[in-house]
Amino acid sequence: ATSIMAMLRAPGSEQLWEAIETQPSSFESWVNLLSFSETQVEFKYVQSAFEGFLDKFPLCYGYWKKYADIGLRLASPETSNAIYEKGVKAIKLSVDLWLHYANRLIDEKRTSRQPDAYNSQIKSVFDRAIASAGLDFKSQPLYQAYIDFLIDIGDIKTASSTLEKAIRAPIAQGEGFLAIYQKLVNEHDCQLVATEMELNQIKQELGAVAPSELKGALSARIMASRRVIAAQTSAEVAKRQTYESQISRPYFHVKKLEDSALSVWRKYLDFEISCHDDTGPHPAVISLFERSCIACALYPQFWLKYAHYVEQYDVNEARDILERGAKLQIFPPPSYWHARAMFEEAHDGVDRAREIFEEAVKGGGLICAETVIRYANFERRHGDIEKAKQIFADAEALHIEDKDSRPFIACEHARFLENLGDVTTARSILQAAIEKDYSKRLFLTLINLETKAHITERSAESAARLDAVFKTVLAKDIDAEDRATFRRRRAITADDFGSDISVVRTAILEDSLSRDRGFDRKRKMEEELAAEKAKRPTVPAPVTAPAAVVTPEFAQPSYTPQWPAANPGWGSTGQAQWGYTPQPGYSLPYAAPTYGSF
Repeated sequence: ATSIMAMLRAPGSEQLWEAIETQPSSFESWVNLLSFSETQVEFKYVQSAFEGFLDKFPLCYGYWKKYADIGLRLASPETSNAIYEKGVKAIKLSVDLWLHYANRLIDEKRTSRQPDAYNSQIKSVFDRAIASAGLDFKSQPLYQAYIDFLIDIGDIKTASSTLEKAIRAPIAQGEGFLAIYQKLVNEHDCQLVATEMELNQIKQELGAVAPSELKGALSARIMASRRVIAAQTSAEVAKRQTYESQISRPYFHVKKLEDSALSVWRKYLDFEISCHDDTGPHPAVISLFERSCIACALYPQFWLKYAHYVEQYDVNEARDILERGAKLQIFPPPSYWHARAMFEEAHDGVDRAREIFEEAVKGGGLICAETVIRYANFERRHGDIEKAKQIFADAEALHIEDKDSRPFIACEHARFLENLGDVTTARSILQAAIEKDYSKRLFLTLINLETKAHITERSAESAARLDAVFKTVLAKDIDAEDRATFRRRRAITADDFGSDISVVRTAILEDSLSRDRGFDRKRKMEEELAAEKAKRPTVPAPVTAPAAVVTPEFAQPSYTPQWPAANPGWGSTGQAQWGYTPQPGYSLPYAAPTYGSF
């Protein structure tokens, strides 16, 4: 794709382009530019704006249509066709876009001196459209347009085979195709409306039939088989209607979807998968995944689910799905980078996995701590321990001014080294971090490390190191809750491993006394609150009307929508805790480990 800086700019559009340079993922800024570009008379300026937008948001079918119309008006029919070709490649399941493309060619045919020359091109577009979008639940208009065109040019055989596909496809409003099929059977030779194999089989079943009765007998048998198929299809349509009726937004948009809408897509996918065996990727499942990845394109969970389904049958296709999803993410969450890297690693693509991790950490901004951990462990698995250590060191240097994330990275760096057996360096990293910041996590991690070291060494020195950590943290000015946590942990540790009764007794007594004081404070607060209530004047309860009877059909469910956090990239600013801006509908994917008593 051409960089934004290199794109042609129409006179007067400088500020609009500057807004896009500032926020390349701002849908609103791009739309403002497109509105301006539509007023231009030179196609090159329109082309620059639309190409840039559709490279960023390729699933916006309406803008492909608008772009193709402008291409026809300002450039040529060939330019318009080329735009449609790019559009249907980017969004294969767009019934509307395929229809607009075919109808444009049909319109051109009507004004041509050689109209028949267009037939093969139009049929090719329709055939590709049916192959790509023919299982879309709302693809009935596509079938109808193709069948009408075929009947109009006299291609009854292709019209009949297309009708049979339509009758078999579980799509909405497909019931009328049976009547069209019946009309073709009545008006044309049976050889045009059924295959030779089917006709031979019917003739064998009929036996000897008078020539004058053969047409009627064949037609009756053909239609009887089609009615059975149509009835089966109708039952499948009814099963899917439950889910289809709940889909609130089947098209792409940058605005977030409600959790309930995402849930419908997930359940629908699970249902469709359950309807088919696992001998291969079923076309109906693939079609529904493609639909879901249009409406839910900015939610990586759907791309991951899609790739996971396809992976068992075709690794290369699964890889393509993951790459397509990555290109469409405006703010890809770290978990999506990790999933792609692990996919490549699992399929012997170690170099590509490393490239993905490197892409995830480059860019100069803060790095998600989980990415650091995953990347370091990736290098560890492949034997490059020094590079793994360097990844942690680079992350610590990058986050040196970030008080929120640097304690966490230090803890994970120490745990990584401890797991490698380098306890001394791990201890040094934690102690150095503690000198910079007070962090409950840092002290708990160091306590865990010293506890395990003491279990191994069982020496006076290891016991002293462990107790020194407790003394250090309890000497700090920390809040009451943290102080209680460390006192309790110290008492348990002393009781479990202490050999000096005076030390054990002191630790347990301090913990016990602090908890007693907390109980006394709580009881005192409750007594004060009760006394305050007793001083208040008694107010008579208001007289209320009887509650209205609510019938079940009008009862409102007790439901509070759980809205995902707004994406800072879409109208607000800010940086998440680890330098990661969450995707709409997603929380930070990594929950740091918690440490209980040893």
